[in-house]
Amino acid sequence: MPAKAPFFDALNRTPERSYEWLATEGAEDADFIDWNGRLMPMNYGDAEAEYHAIRNSAAVCDVSPMRKVMMQGEGAATFLDHLLTRPVSTMATGSGQYVVFCDQAGTMLDDAIVHRAGADRFLMFPSDMDHRPWFEQVASHYGLGDVRFSDCTDELAGLAIQGPDSARVVQALGVPDIEQLAPSRFIEFMLGSVPVRVVRMGFTGDLGYELWFPTSAVDALVKGLQQARDTLAIELPGYGLTALQACRLEAGFIVAGWDCSSAIDPQPGFERSPFELGLGWLVNLEAGPFFGREALREQQASGPAHTLRYALIDGAEPVADGTRLLHDGEDVGQITSSAWSWGLGVTVANASLVSAAAGLETAELEAAGTARGVRLQAELPRRFPLARKIPAPLD
Repeated sequence: MPAKAPFFDALNRTPERSYEWLATEGAEDADFIDWNGRLMPMNYGDAEAEYHAIRNSAAVCDVSPMRKVMMQGEGAATFLDHLLTRPVSTMATGSGQYVVFCDQAGTMLDDAIVHRAGADRFLMFPSDMDHRPWFEQVASHYGLGDVRFSDCTDELAGLAIQGPDSARVVQALGVPDIEQLAPSRFIEFMLGSVPVRVVRMGFTGDLGYELWFPTSAVDALVKGLQQARDTLAIELPGYGLTALQACRLEAGFIVAGWDCSSAIDPQPGFERSPFELGLGWLVNLEAGPFFGREALREQQASGPAHTLRYALIDGAEPVADGTRLLHDGEDVGQITSSAWSWGLGVTVANASLVSAAAGLETAELEAAGTARGVRLQAELPRRFPLARKIPAPLD
């Protein structure tokens, strides 16, 4: 059974669904998921209320279980340039980037966020898997012995504060000039005696921030959140996976392992390249050598075998991952992940189509007893203008 996450008790609003109840009576993948050895609930009492808090005010997610790997040494920047599909050696200190890395076949192994904390220090946030053996292999392949990798997952806790009021919440915690922080940039501040890194980013598509700090400081952050609630007179609830899934799919984000095969969840036939996942903008084929570059060059020239599209499906009835998509009776792809969107009033999904079907506007679900139509979208189903606005709103 996964362990209790650091902020579970502070965020849970339903005592009858305590960690102990979930651990003994709850069902994995129905009531909770195991996120890197920690329990993440589907909700903390009311998934719909959590969703509306994200979209209309602000809400908080315990992101402490996210894996974290420190990379440091004179070879750290060079190593990352060889690992990732676009160089990060030119990143400014105090900035973050969304990145992906592949094997030699051009198959995406994982996506991640990278923070540059210094000239020779980078902090990576990949998925659940410990990629250090792969990192060591890449470093050895390029003859880089002056880079060290250390897992600091348990040393750092984190909170994602997301929604239109999130800048107000972070300001109430005492962070100065938070409204001027640019997207993907971070600052360090002291919450009392606690060092906190505040990054302007998140996984909901909306205005949002992530806070990273020593695990020993969880109690101080719990108090800070309550003070922010009192100061702003807002609920600031916690949110679980159900609301997060709806928000990230509305924003068009992917999850490795769900929307494609991954190193931690290999699924033969479901391997995808960045081009096949709508992530071609993360690939710089003119950069120096990196794992998968030649295979990706070939794929760019010949065209990818699959295309990621956004799908809107009428009705709240769940759609199983892997449900096939049909057009005129022909198999044209599959739904990779989906969730009910309270804001749009439809089920939102990611769909992986074969390249010949990339231009389709509609399809049908291959599901017993149903004939639900699927609208395939080339554009994101929702836009969130506050995500990149400077200054961020404080009123």
